[in-house]
Amino acid sequence: MNHAPSAIVGAGTGIRPARAIPTLSHRRGWWIAVAALLMVSCLDALRADPVQRVDLSGEWDFSYKGASAGERVDTEIEVPGGGWYKQGFRTSEADYSRTIHVPDRGAPQVTILKFGAVNYQADLFVDGRFVATSTQAYTPASFDITGHVTPGSDHQIRLHVKGHDALLSSTGRSLVPNGAGSWAKEFLPQGIFRSAELLIYPELYIADAFVRPYVSNTSLCYDVWIRNASDEPRTVALEGSLSSWNGDAWPYPSLPKLPIKLQAKSTTKVTVGPVSWDLGAKSYWWPNVPYQEGYTAKLHDLHLSLSGGASHEKSVRFGFRECRQENNIYTLNGCRVNFRGDSLQGANYDRIDHDGQGNAFDTYPGFLPGPEGWPKAVDNFQRLNYNVVRIHQIPASPYMLDVCDEMGLMIIDETGIRGAGDQQDFIEGRENMVNHVRQLFARDRNHASVVRLSISNEPDWSATDSVDFQEALYAAAMEVDGTRPISIDAAEYDYQPGSKRGGLGHANFSCFRHYGTDNRQWGRYTDEVFSVANRPFGSGEHLWDRDNTAQGFLWFATSTANMRIKGASDIRPYTLLSAWASVIPGTRTRDMRLENPPWNDEELYPLYGEDNLPDPWANPQIRRVQAGFHPMLVADAAYWDTTRLSNTAGDWPAHPPYLSPGSEVARSLSVFNDMFHGGTSVEVSWALRNGSADGELEESGSFTVNVPYGYKTTEQIRFTTPDVPNGTPLYLVLSASKEGVEVFREENQCFVAGAYDLPDGIYKLVNRNSGKALTAQDGLGGNVEQRMSVSDNAQKWRLKNLGGNRYHIMNVASSRYLDVYGDSFKDGANVAVWDATAKPNQEWTIEFVGSGFYTLRAAHSNRCLDVFEASNANGANVVQWTGNGGANQQWAFESQ
Repeated sequence: MNHAPSAIVGAGTGIRPARAIPTLSHRRGWWIAVAALLMVSCLDALRADPVQRVDLSGEWDFSYKGASAGERVDTEIEVPGGGWYKQGFRTSEADYSRTIHVPDRGAPQVTILKFGAVNYQADLFVDGRFVATSTQAYTPASFDITGHVTPGSDHQIRLHVKGHDALLSSTGRSLVPNGAGSWAKEFLPQGIFRSAELLIYPELYIADAFVRPYVSNTSLCYDVWIRNASDEPRTVALEGSLSSWNGDAWPYPSLPKLPIKLQAKSTTKVTVGPVSWDLGAKSYWWPNVPYQEGYTAKLHDLHLSLSGGASHEKSVRFGFRECRQENNIYTLNGCRVNFRGDSLQGANYDRIDHDGQGNAFDTYPGFLPGPEGWPKAVDNFQRLNYNVVRIHQIPASPYMLDVCDEMGLMIIDETGIRGAGDQQDFIEGRENMVNHVRQLFARDRNHASVVRLSISNEPDWSATDSVDFQEALYAAAMEVDGTRPISIDAAEYDYQPGSKRGGLGHANFSCFRHYGTDNRQWGRYTDEVFSVANRPFGSGEHLWDRDNTAQGFLWFATSTANMRIKGASDIRPYTLLSAWASVIPGTRTRDMRLENPPWNDEELYPLYGEDNLPDPWANPQIRRVQAGFHPMLVADAAYWDTTRLSNTAGDWPAHPPYLSPGSEVARSLSVFNDMFHGGTSVEVSWALRNGSADGELEESGSFTVNVPYGYKTTEQIRFTTPDVPNGTPLYLVLSASKEGVEVFREENQCFVAGAYDLPDGIYKLVNRNSGKALTAQDGLGGNVEQRMSVSDNAQKWRLKNLGGNRYHIMNVASSRYLDVYGDSFKDGANVAVWDATAKPNQEWTIEFVGSGFYTLRAAHSNRCLDVFEASNANGANVVQWTGNGGANQQWAFESQ
């Protein structure tokens, strides 16, 4: 068969250790420390630059287990081709084989067989002889085959690969960190799905390098691993130099030329530095904040070379930046940084059938180079004013991180270790999980865009999880990269110090909770931030699974603004792709199904895609998200809170707040400065206009405040509402400027002159305490209760204003009225639905209590509509009770 190479090139790391290297003596000094690195010889070439490279992509012989017991199918497969599922092969175990020709460089050489990514376990055989086993997830598998091949000769290689279903524990759980849960398992890449290459090195070569910038003391350190594969001790000289990837003329510091003694058959780690970095803040890597079209971050190249008994070169690209966790905040290059963005769930895109399903990060055009590829996706995130994306559960491809480095998008790098669904075994698979942390974070540690490491997702929903296991993951991350903060996204916040499991107490560790206080109450609005005194706080995934509705998409903006006002350092609503699938270019709404919540097995699809959103930047919800995430947001705090719930259409505001004509009004403005440059002096201007945002000017003003980077301040403005007819729209236009240049502008803050009334219409009534909706039961006299919010007419109520602040509230499903059963005046009397009686026990007064909530009182008894005993439970009774101001007596009216 034809094994002609293609042009695919891979990158990355990963293999299980096979033997330890003896400890070497080390030389101490200000410039250099040399120590042994305990690693497998085949790890040494993972990130080295070879002197010769042979591309092995193309057709390989493929033999796999078919559907029938014991059946073997022999055929051909494309490598990489996205893996075997992508190409239509349904199996859990297979053999890849082909003949390779090993080049002869005419001098002693090291020969490495490297695969850019293999899921999940690979046994290599050369000419029928076993070489080694590599277990990994989404990271490379590399094999040193020097002792198994002859330069200038042909050899037969066979890679036996096991997928996730061939790697199950005694409990039936996965032994490997396979990323997404069972809903996406079949679509995940398996087999070889990145590059396949033969790499040739000299006997002495630079195996790896890790550049460590320190903005805190303006210095640079770098670690270099040098491999001596020969049988003799050797001495070489290590040299280094710096240059600008952008082509800038920086006055770089000189780097030393160091003699290094290498023991035979060993790898030596050399640490160089600290080297003074006096190039100033303009040489630092900064994110694209605020958004600038065509922005390119500052990057640098470290060039390394060996001479004197060896000749080998390697280059490493890096950004000079430092992200730290300092007590209850994060800092980037000494400035407070607040993470504002989302989590990209690649497994959803694996479901798209693009010449087969699976491996979207390597095969779907929206994640690949090109004007409609991943660079445009990054630009979309940045135009939303997102500054960070958590690559969720399915690790990013190296190319994706390269683009983020260049375009200035911060990344939270997350492992494939997942507790939700209890489908991975953290006990029997512990070694694989811990090694995965090492492999992934070692692969990605030179990427400037990677500012934080997430070691697991929702681990507390696994029966096999423990703090001891998470400590092992933390230690593995620190072993390969001690320069970045480390975090966990948990379901129940178990890993904060003082939590029920005890937590991880490390100074560079934080835990971020998903959902609300009752984490089973998905599908409702929340802006809880779970504040703690000595850790950064915030929330992630808190809007799933309302994220594919127009109202839920609007909540991305309102929940973010309200969390920012509360001081959150990390806000990621989850998940943008459900609302706007074509944030990854080319995606249509029916191209992929979304992840289903546990209680719902209907087919769910994104709200917007290429097919129904031709101009995303004109979409009102996207424009509102841009405002809520804007680094220079000027937020009328009460306004954002009052209008936060919107309606099912995603309107903002759904019901403009009322201002009494001729009255003095005070509004508190929160002024944010989530910038990294331009100074801390912010000029805020405001204008009250009649009829429209550019209508007749009624009043205006301005003030200047000092706002440190990453912080906010609050200032009050006052104006008098003009004496205009009831119903007149009034717009409060807000703007923020730096150095005379307008950075932020808000034109959609609309009020209405007059007394506050709820307009007639159909609403869903959602309890403030539980987040559950008022639900009618079947039949005459059926009790009313609270239930999880769903699309059901039993949860829809028609509001009719009777005048004098009295309302009828009729259930849409039954056409019966909300009624206090038996005309009772007692606390705890049931509220039911009943046919119309024209009696006051079916009339309700409604009082606005602020923040978008109302109390409802039965007109005959003056008692409030109340969830009995403030229960959070599905099916809890709704009764009448004496007013007490509790959240269980407050209801949001969500327009339907």
